Amino acid sequence: MNRLAVLTMAVALAASAQPVIESAENAAGYMKSGLPNSGLAQGSLIVIKGRSLSQRDYRNVSIPLPLELAGTTAQITVGTTTLPMPMNYVIGIPDNKTQISAVIPSTIPVGSGSIRVTYNGQTSAPFPVNVVKTAFGIFTINSAGSGAAIAYTGPNLNTPVESLRPGTVAQIFGTGLGPVSYSDREPAQGGDLNVDVEVWVGFKRAAVSYKGRIPQIASVDQINFTVPADTPPGCAVSLVVRAGGVVSNATTVPVAAAGRTCSDPLGYPAEVLSKASAGLNVGYIGLVKTAIQVSVPGAGTVDSKTDSLLGSFQRMSYTQFLANPSESPSVGSCTTYTFTGQNAAAEVTVPPVGLDAGVSIAVAGPSGSQTLDKVLNQKGLYSKSIVATGLPGGISIPGFSGGAEFLTPGRFTATGPGGPDVGPFSSSLTWPSAFSWSNQSSIASVLRAQDLTVTWTGAPPDGYVAIAGFSIGGSITAPVGAGFTCLERASAGRFAIPSVVLQILPTTTSLAAGVQAGLLSVAAVGLPVQFTATGLDYGYMNFNSVVAKLVNYQ
Repeated sequence: MNRLAVLTMAVALAASAQPVIESAENAAGYMKSGLPNSGLAQGSLIVIKGRSLSQRDYRNVSIPLPLELAGTTAQITVGTTTLPMPMNYVIGIPDNKTQISAVIPSTIPVGSGSIRVTYNGQTSAPFPVNVVKTAFGIFTINSAGSGAAIAYTGPNLNTPVESLRPGTVAQIFGTGLGPVSYSDREPAQGGDLNVDVEVWVGFKRAAVSYKGRIPQIASVDQINFTVPADTPPGCAVSLVVRAGGVVSNATTVPVAAAGRTCSDPLGYPAEVLSKASAGLNVGYIGLVKTAIQVSVPGAGTVDSKTDSLLGSFQRMSYTQFLANPSESPSVGSCTTYTFTGQNAAAEVTVPPVGLDAGVSIAVAGPSGSQTLDKVLNQKGLYSKSIVATGLPGGISIPGFSGGAEFLTPGRFTATGPGGPDVGPFSSSLTWPSAFSWSNQSSIASVLRAQDLTVTWTGAPPDGYVAIAGFSIGGSITAPVGAGFTCLERASAGRFAIPSVVLQILPTTTSLAAGVQAGLLSVAAVGLPVQFTATGLDYGYMNFNSVVAKLVNYQ
C-alpha cells in the first residue's frame, strides 16, 4: 500500500472515531476537576480537551457565536434541561489530541450535569461536570492559569519593566463571574454583574470599580481595581480574586513603588530584566538540605534527612520569562500551581531549552566533595542526592546514595568545567548554622478556611524564609492537587499563610497505609551569589535548608 493510501486511510479512521472528552475546565484559570474552585460557572467560557473532537482548526469566530463550528457541536445537560453550547473555537491536532472552546449557557441550571460533543455524526459519552453560579478564572500569560496574570494599566501590558504602581487603576481579564440575562451568543452588553468580588494584591484588598463582561465580547469578564497604596513591591506579587465566595486561580503581577521596573531580592537583577525581551540564558546551582517528618500509622514517626545538590542551565524565551518573571514569589506574597497524579510538582506547558554546561559539576565543602552528574535525557540538569538518615532496615532508594550528611556549616564551592553551551565557572557560599521550624510540632491539621501562622528561628538575618506546601485530593486512582510557595524576610520570624491561598488546595486524601498526602515545609533561603560564565545572562548559587512534615489539609 502506498503512502498516500495509508495517509488517506488514517484520516478516514480518525474522522470516523467517536469523540472522547478527557477534561472540561475554565478557559482562563484551568482549575482542575476535583479542586475546590473547579465548578463551571453559568455564562463562562470553558475549554474541552480530548480526542476526535474535531479534525480541523477554526479559531476566528465572529459574533454571534455559532452553535456548530467546523462540524463540531456541544451540549450540556443538568437535570431535565439540555441546551446547546455556543462555540468559540475548535483545534484539531495531528496526533488526534483536540480541544474546543464553548460557553456554558447562562440559562442552564446549577448542579451536577454532563457535557457531550458531537463530531462527524459521532457523539461522545457524557462527561460529568458541576455547574455553579460563579467560579472566576484569571487569564495568564502562560495560557495555563498559573504565573503572571494578563494585567493592563491603560493600554500597556504589565511586565517587569512596565510594572503596576500603587494607587493606579489596573484591569485583569477572565471568565466565570456569572450568568447574564441576554443570549451568551450575542455581544456582551457590559455593566456590573450582581456578584460580590474581592481582589487581593499582595494580600491587600483592592477597591473594585468594575466587574462585568467586556462590552461586545461574549463570555469574557473584566475587573478594574485600584492597586492599594500599601501593596508590597516585587516582580511576582500575589493577585487573587474571590468572587461569589469562590477563590480564583492564584496569579502574580509586577509592582514597583517608583519607576517602571520591579525588583525582588531573590529575583533577577535590573540589568538582566532589561534584556529579557531577547530571551535569557540562566544557570543555577542549589544546595538543599531537607529534613522531613512522616507519621506512619502503626509505625510511629520517621525522620528523614536528604542533602540534594542541583544544577540547572536553561534558555527561556521572553514569553516564558513573562509567565514567571521571578525565581520565587515576591516578599510577603505566594504563588500556587495545580497538578494531577501524585507528582506534586508544577506542570510546565512549554519547558525551557536545556544548556550543556559540561560532563559534570563538582561541589566541595567541609566534609569532602561530591559530583553532580547529568540527569538522563534532561539536557542542562545535574543532580546528586545523599540520604543521610531515615532509612530503617537498610532500605535503599534508586538514584540516591546513603552516607553521612554532606551539607554542614562551612564554605562550599561549585566548579563547572564548561561545555558546548556554557563556559567554565566557579562559585562559593557559606552554609549557615542549623535552622528550625519552631512551631512544627503544633501543626498536624490545617483548616483551609483560616490563615495559618508558621514561626521559625535560626535563619540568617539577611536571608529569607520560603513556606511551601501541597495537598492531594480526589481518589487514589484519580488524584488531583494544588501547591503553594510563600516568601518572607527571615528577620520577621513568622508568616501567616492567607486563607485565600489555602482554599485553592483540596481536602487531603490518604495514600496507602493511611499516610496523609499533604505536606507543609518551612525553609531558610540564602541570598543568591552571582557567578559569570560565557553563554549565561545570569548565573547564581544559593542554599535552602528545608524542614517539612506531612499534614492534613481540611
